[in-house]
Amino acid sequence: MTGRELGERFLSKEIEADRRSERWLVLKAVIALAVVGVLVVVRQVFFG
Repeated sequence: MTGRELGERFLSKEIEADRRSERWLVLKAVIALAVVGVLVVVRQVFFG
């Protein structure tokens, strides 16, 4: 195996790992927006 093949394999694994972490990032962003939405509703209902 040449150095180039090893480098390409490493990069493909790194890209796949980044892709998985970005999916989790989207999920976390949706959850954060939902929490903010709940806080806004609670604020309006109890302090509005």
